Amino acid sequence: MRRFRFALEKLLRHREGQEEAAAQALAAAERARTEAAQALARLQDRMAAEATALRMALGHSTRGADFAVHTAFAEGLAARAAVLAARRLAAERGVQERRTVLVERRRAREVVERLRERGLARWREDAAREEQRGLDEAAVGGYLRRARETR
Repeated sequence: MRRFRFALEKLLRHREGQEEAAAQALAAAERARTEAAQALARLQDRMAAEATALRMALGHSTRGADFAVHTAFAEGLAARAAVLAARRLAAERGVQERRTVLVERRRAREVVERLRERGLARWREDAAREEQRGLDEAAVGGYLRRARETR
């Protein structure tokens, strides 16, 4: 019996490669999301510390220039926080998009794998039929030989 050969084997390997690339892209997007969230958390901690420092400075007599420096720094932190929040949101969207792509790639690979499994099942059925045919021919040959010998 000839070996099983799946005609779409190259397509299956290609789809597996696409799925692997999509999984790697998802992992990179998740890392970017985590990094953005961590940077935003660090900045929020820094903003809280700066607010505390400003309250402490206001508790004492403060020059206008020092107050202006504190408020400008706080405004800069707030602007940076807005940028990081936007980056985190974009990273979250990227994760969702890449997750969707991964699911699509996985489904595409599974379709070809199911075709391969059906082809393998048909091949096994054909092999079993061919084997049974060989056994039947051997049995018929033995029967005919014995029938000739008994005549």
